[in-house]
Amino acid sequence: MCGRGGRWSCRGGPRLPALLASAVIRALYPTVTIGDHVLMDGGVADLTTLDYAVDAGVDEAYLLAPGFSCHLPAAPSTAIAMALHGYNLLSEQRISTSIRQNTRRTRLHVLPPLCPVEVLPADFRGTADMIERATLSTVHWLERHEPHPGLARPLGPSHDDHHRPRRPG
Repeated sequence: MCGRGGRWSCRGGPRLPALLASAVIRALYPTVTIGDHVLMDGGVADLTTLDYAVDAGVDEAYLLAPGFSCHLPAAPSTAIAMALHGYNLLSEQRISTSIRQNTRRTRLHVLPPLCPVEVLPADFRGTADMIERATLSTVHWLERHEPHPGLARPLGPSHDDHHRPRRPG
């Protein structure tokens, strides 16, 4: 394991191992071996799929912003929960940087992430509710090109302002 980045194509090769390798987060999932290469996803801290698409010459892209657990009632209580939360924070920061760097290179349509999200990524009890909220939020965005108040937020550094209490008047 050398930490070198790489791009993998499924052309002429097995698709499932390449897909699995793209989702491997060490400490959560095992690495995937393809040929002589031991693989895991390191792209969240390096280049994003948006960077690869723009470098390949795409002139328009729709991006589903990943978001993160932004309004937890308490801090994550286990090492795995904290690792997942940290990974999500890093992912949002990295995609925000990628968007800023590629805004002039391609036409971007960034669907805003849900907010508030009051559960950790490993808690699937609220999945149906989140799917319903995401559907409503996406329809709103497609119609108005703005985040749905109370369901979504703009992507980027203004997130803390989104949770501050508003003063009347």
